[in-house]
Amino acid sequence: MLDPLLRLRLLGAQAVEGPEGLADGPVVRAQAFSLLARLAVGSRGGVPRDRLVALFWPDSPAERGRHALSNLLYQVRKGLGKSAVENLGDIVRLRPDAWTVDHWVFTAAVAEENHETAVEAYRGPFLDGIRVSGAAVEKWIDAERQRLHHDYVMALESLAQGAARANDARAAVSWWRRAVGADPLHSGRTTELMVWLARSGNPAAALRESLRHSDLRRAELGLPPDPAVEAAADAIKRGEIPATESDSSVADRGAPS
Repeated sequence: MLDPLLRLRLLGAQAVEGPEGLADGPVVRAQAFSLLARLAVGSRGGVPRDRLVALFWPDSPAERGRHALSNLLYQVRKGLGKSAVENLGDIVRLRPDAWTVDHWVFTAAVAEENHETAVEAYRGPFLDGIRVSGAAVEKWIDAERQRLHHDYVMALESLAQGAARANDARAAVSWWRRAVGADPLHSGRTTELMVWLARSGNPAAALRESLRHSDLRRAELGLPPDPAVEAAADAIKRGEIPATESDSSVADRGAPS
C-alpha cells in the first residue's frame, strides 16, 4: 500500500494538499471540492454515479448529468493526478491509499470513543462557508455539518465529564468552556461551566457566564433567562456551589448495585 500522497481538509478551512503543496485551480472550486467531500463522506467502497448525478445535477436529464460528472472528475484527476479518484465499474471513490482525510480521522475517533483525537481533528464546521448552487447539495452539506457538529460537542462533553469524575477542576473548566463555545445556548453545559468555575475559585467568571447566557437567549431567541442557569447563579452568589448532572452521574456509577 502506498503512503497517502494527498490530504483533504473538510473541517474548518478547506484545502487539498499534495506532495507539492496546496492545490489550486478548478479542483478547489466549490463544485469540484464538494464532489471530493461527497466521495470522502461516502463509504470507502465509493458512491454510485447515479447518486452523484442526482445530488449535483438533479434537474438535468440523466445523460447530461453523467456527462457533467465525467467532466468534473476529469478536472479533479487533471489537478490531483489519475490515482486521486478511481472507478470501480459504475462506482466512484477516493482511492483509500492515496488520501488522508480529516473527516475520516474524526469519524473513526468518534466511533472508537477516542474523544481527544476527535476534538483535535475537528477544526471547524464541515465545508464552512462554501457556496454551492442547488438545493439537494445544500441540504446534504447542512445535514452532514449538523451531524458532525453534534458529534464534536458530544466528544467535548465526554471529556468534560471525565475531568469532572477525576475532580480535575482546571480541565473540567477548559472542556466545559469549549463545549459552551460550540453550543452557547445550551443551558445544561452553561450550568456545568458555571459550577466548575466556582469550584476552581472563580465565582465572578461563573456569574459572567450566567449573564452571557441570559443575554444570548434574549437576543437570539427572545426568551427570558433559563431557570436552571438563574438558580445556579443565585446559589453561587450566596457562596454555595450547586450540584450538577455530572455529580449525579458520578454518584450513580459509584453506588452499589
